[in-house]
Amino acid sequence: MASVELADTATEAAAGAPDSAVLVAAGGPIPGFDLYHDLVEGEDGADLDDAVLGTQMLYTSGTTGRPKGVYRSPELARAIAAAPAVNLYGYGEGSEDLHLCTGPLYHAAPLAFSLSLPLAFGVGVVLMDQWEAEESLRLIERHRVTHTHMVPTMFHRLLSLPTTFVRSTTCHRCGWSFTAPRRVPFR
Repeated sequence: MASVELADTATEAAAGAPDSAVLVAAGGPIPGFDLYHDLVEGEDGADLDDAVLGTQMLYTSGTTGRPKGVYRSPELARAIAAAPAVNLYGYGEGSEDLHLCTGPLYHAAPLAFSLSLPLAFGVGVVLMDQWEAEESLRLIERHRVTHTHMVPTMFHRLLSLPTTFVRSTTCHRCGWSFTAPRRVPFR
């Protein structure tokens, strides 16, 4: 599955994986790929009789700086799916809460805390193509985002924006960071 914005990279990756069973393009055509819209258009949306729980392939460069994929076995995926979700963000039941995903979904933290967790509580997610302080505030205002998960550097950059860059963010109720200690106090 590849976004049309990454067509060159996707085509190169597909050439390196000649045994790929399915190549799917989203957002527009990529030569040699099926269009996502065309594939799902004829489906009726009913539950599958023989559904199989999928798993995730995470990315890491760890301490080596050499990129690699980390495979999670189906057994681990089942164990994670069976674990009760904890409402860390305090999402309101039946509310119009909305989560802004500020990081890449190939990373464990955004995948867990900005996609999987909100979806487990029926909360919609706004995805950013790439993080920029100004754009995050625009998206919070435009979509009335109530929750985010960011690393401390992102919070610092938000707080460092000039006061002339004003946006209405009164809808935003919760911003989490599960990483390094922050050096500046938040209000």
